[in-house]
Amino acid sequence: MTHPHLPPPDCDLAALIARRLPGPRAKGWPGRERDLSVHLDRLRPEFGDRSEAAYLLARTIVILRRDPGDAHAATLFGRVTAELGAPLAADLSLRWLISVCDTVADLPGRALAERTLAMMGSGLANLVKLAETERRIYHPPRPWPPRQRFATGHEMFDGLKAFWPGRGDMVDNLLGRIGDLLDDPEAAALAVTPFVAEIVQRLTSDDTVIGRLAMLRGDAPLPQVDGARRRQLDALLRDL
Repeated sequence: MTHPHLPPPDCDLAALIARRLPGPRAKGWPGRERDLSVHLDRLRPEFGDRSEAAYLLARTIVILRRDPGDAHAATLFGRVTAELGAPLAADLSLRWLISVCDTVADLPGRALAERTLAMMGSGLANLVKLAETERRIYHPPRPWPPRQRFATGHEMFDGLKAFWPGRGDMVDNLLGRIGDLLDDPEAAALAVTPFVAEIVQRLTSDDTVIGRLAMLRGDAPLPQVDGARRRQLDALLRDL
């Protein structure tokens, strides 16, 4: 049975990713409308200046959230993720990259390996989201240059020691293991892999807890950090 809000299951996806929706792009809308037509219409401005394929993928996700058994939406979701892969992943916001992973993890019939990889991407992104949310709610603005407030390497709880910025290798090891998983030949055959890879790239290059700590180590300076501030950080690290 076809869905009234979706194109035919065998539609031309190459044409959809080549066409851009009119802009401008609006901020994401986090609400939920009971009426599906109204809900999808309210999502549409978020995809201004993005491909029609990106908006189609979002529609399939919304429909599957409401009805996981919708075969039409599941077929299109599978085709879009498998056939468009990395180019589509680059066209999605982090919000929708996470939604792709959540949908893969939720869909019945998916192999455990793909569901596990999807949960790794979603879990990593959502933990960063929680950390950044907590920081913005409870913490005062960060001073610049940053000031050390407690000894590095001390125990925080249940035997877990604080990360040692500038010297600890946890970020390197974490990203290295994730990279090894994504480079594995078995992962290369999974449709979700480019979406997980894009999530990792965004989380490490943007102003996140991972990106900031990687920058302090000297591995991945954020684009908005100028040379003078970087030199201040280097001097602070030498004094630790």
